Amino acid sequence: MNFGLLASFALGPIGTAIVSLVTVPTIAWFFTPEDVGRIAMLQVGISFSLLVFSLGLDQAYVREYHGHRNSVGLFKACLIPGLTLLSLALLIQIFLPNTLGRLLFGESAPLLSGLATVCILAAFITRFLSLILRMQERGLAFSLSQLLPKVGLLLVIGIIVLITDTHDLQQLLSAHTATIIATTLVLAWNTRHEWSTQSASLSREQRQELLRFGLPLVLGGLAFWGMTSFDRIFLRNFSSFEALGLYSVCTSFAGAAIILQSIFSTLWAPAAYKLHTAGAAPATIQRATDHVLAAVVFLFTIAGLLSWILAFLLPVRYQDSQHIVLACLAYPLLYTLGEASGIGLGIKRKSGIAMLSTIAALCANIALNAALVPLYGAAGAASATALSFFSLLVLRTEFNSRYWAPTPRIRLYAFAGGCTALAVAHALAGPHYPTTFILLWGVMFIAALICFRGNLLMLANWLRTAREAKTSN
Repeated sequence: MNFGLLASFALGPIGTAIVSLVTVPTIAWFFTPEDVGRIAMLQVGISFSLLVFSLGLDQAYVREYHGHRNSVGLFKACLIPGLTLLSLALLIQIFLPNTLGRLLFGESAPLLSGLATVCILAAFITRFLSLILRMQERGLAFSLSQLLPKVGLLLVIGIIVLITDTHDLQQLLSAHTATIIATTLVLAWNTRHEWSTQSASLSREQRQELLRFGLPLVLGGLAFWGMTSFDRIFLRNFSSFEALGLYSVCTSFAGAAIILQSIFSTLWAPAAYKLHTAGAAPATIQRATDHVLAAVVFLFTIAGLLSWILAFLLPVRYQDSQHIVLACLAYPLLYTLGEASGIGLGIKRKSGIAMLSTIAALCANIALNAALVPLYGAAGAASATALSFFSLLVLRTEFNSRYWAPTPRIRLYAFAGGCTALAVAHALAGPHYPTTFILLWGVMFIAALICFRGNLLMLANWLRTAREAKTSN
């Protein structure tokens, strides 16, 4: 892959992670854990809307883009059905203005409900507009669309902190609303030629084909939403908004792993489909799995060795985050690994099988949350999510081997399973044995250096070649 293209797509996730390292502590210092927990519920609502009301057509757009001549018509055919349904669903706010406020925040306030409505609608539009930049390989513009909300939020929060002495949920929610609206407007301008251009509508048969691919993903999307949201729902119902706030801060720091997930998810599926269309052998496409495994293991182990730093970045009420954050890393890291090892399900259009694997992992997630959250609170929620995403990784890998091509699995399961088990143990017992877990992460890191030395050498050679090519130009 072109190094410049990769770097342009990597800018957004990397910049977002860096800005988050400033934004998360700032919010933690000036807003209560309860308000942070309520904003976490807003994210649950946004993710639910994106996954359900998109009807799976966002994935259909990615899948069909390279083989479709009418890209403008394809985009409109994928955007309009879900946007119409979502708009109709949100009209309930006219008749029941307190609905979203009570559902998400536990407060009956029309203003909070209205702000949440705007956030959800703007996030939905932003999702589809960003896909245009992604598929056109406009890496810099795509990265800026990811970076803008984080930078904007930090600036607005900074202004609020400077001009007011008291800080509440309304201020925090208003900051989120302002930044997501600004992002939507910037994306609309950057993609105006795609969505405003006149084009022939897709035929009925073509629209039905898109829905046949996308609709099974709705159930899978609901299951995936459950896997990333039931931890918060269980915490709200069986614990408190304060515990939810602690968990939200941990997941925000763990979001640094979104660097890997975002870059890989953005580039991998389109690249894999393109390679398959060009006739590449499965082994060529699968080679990425081992490289992703190496990256996942090194990120896990380095985070384990450095997690104690969080104790110096956050207020005392968030001290347990240094132990919980490692289990929170499992979602983005194991999900990324599962996308690599299960890419054959997308290539073979086995969306139904992918859905079944997600539903099975969701059942495990619900059972684990029910068992662990009442006993361990935020640590239990993090552990339940980590274990359920490991089960999803195993299911996707096994189905990929059956329906597309065999995948080497011994090293995959050994290292991914070892990191997951250690992260869960650290979350549940870490406060009692902090030094022991640092030593265990050190042992895992040394093992990774030995087993993945070939991957490290290949990365070094690739970087050297890219640097030489850039110098010669």
